[in-house]
Amino acid sequence: MALMADNMGLLAVICCVLLYLTVRATLQFKQYVINGILAAGMVVCSLAVINHLGFDPLSAYVGFEADTKFLSTLGNRNTLAAYIALLLPFGMTFFMVSKQWKSKIYYGIFCFIGFLGMTAADSDSAYLVTGIMFLVSLLLAKETEEGFYLITLVSVYSVAELLFVLLRKIRGKESCLYLHGGLPEMLLDIRINLVLLVITLILLLTGYMLWKQKKDAKVFWKWFRIVILSVTAVFAAGLVIFMIYVNVAWTKHEAKEQLGALYSYLYFSNTWGTKRLRIWRAALEIYMRMSIPKKLIGVGPAGFYFASQTYLSAEELAAFANEGQLIDAHNEYLQYLVTYGMIGVVLFIGYVTSAIRSILKVGKEKREILAFAMAGIAFLVQAVVNNAHIYIDPLAFVLLAMGMSFVNEEKLV
Repeated sequence: MALMADNMGLLAVICCVLLYLTVRATLQFKQYVINGILAAGMVVCSLAVINHLGFDPLSAYVGFEADTKFLSTLGNRNTLAAYIALLLPFGMTFFMVSKQWKSKIYYGIFCFIGFLGMTAADSDSAYLVTGIMFLVSLLLAKETEEGFYLITLVSVYSVAELLFVLLRKIRGKESCLYLHGGLPEMLLDIRINLVLLVITLILLLTGYMLWKQKKDAKVFWKWFRIVILSVTAVFAAGLVIFMIYVNVAWTKHEAKEQLGALYSYLYFSNTWGTKRLRIWRAALEIYMRMSIPKKLIGVGPAGFYFASQTYLSAEELAAFANEGQLIDAHNEYLQYLVTYGMIGVVLFIGYVTSAIRSILKVGKEKREILAFAMAGIAFLVQAVVNNAHIYIDPLAFVLLAMGMSFVNEEKLV
């Protein structure tokens, strides 16, 4: 069984590498390819929303009670969240930079359905990655026009959230899948989304009035970026300081009492990140107990479960007994650290970041190519809290390969 799992893991990696090399060498930048990838994303997200509302057109739940862990054709909600977190920034960037109206409308429809799918997934990671990618888009928005389309995307997001709440009320909460609470349910609050919608509409109206009066909106956009990024930086710094204080000064009981619903986000106990912190600690413990050669090259593809059985004691494994077997790290970097070693992790990060840098360089002039860099950045961000998946990694490699193919074309011109 161990050998079979390792061979399947190795086969998947070999296929990803061959796929990347083939696409990079042969596939040109074609609009219909992009549209096809986004169309598939719309199907997946639409089905996730339909499943969430209690409908089962593909008979996926026949034979067992519907479980909120399973959605759409991707099954596990974490896999769906990783898929959305990878593809949604890709489509968002095309909407922001595209010059053709027909294409922009298509990308806008994709983003709207993608936001609905993200909400249906009910996953912290999808919201966090998408929020980070909004900020990255703000940094990359070169022209004022791109900035206002980015603001438009925020309004599209708020409308999608409001529609999702309405659909749940029409369908009846008892017929819909259960919401787990936490960040996704907080952000579904009607008041938050109404305020967000009003603010974005005011900003868009301001931009329209400046354009109508033939005034330069560059100064407006410049200061808007400075204010938003500054506020975000101050908030992030304050949050980090507060988290350090909470974890140093408060006991677990005090943190639960004072923080309420925010406890699972701000206090680092074993239950942090839906119990990810416990798994990450176990992954690091496995790595520390490996021999020096294995620290360098790992235990082999798909070998995390077998490494846990080898390097953790029966008492340590018993801590995971009630939650199933310890089969992966829920963190792609830690997963690769155990399976491919330090060399594998360095090569993995180096490959992705070098591809992103090359694409960003060309994207200064060829704006649509930025979408492939955004997909790469989103891939690296979501990898912090998600596993390596056969549904996600090949798609990420294909998108990066398409971006690099375009970079190669530009170098030959």
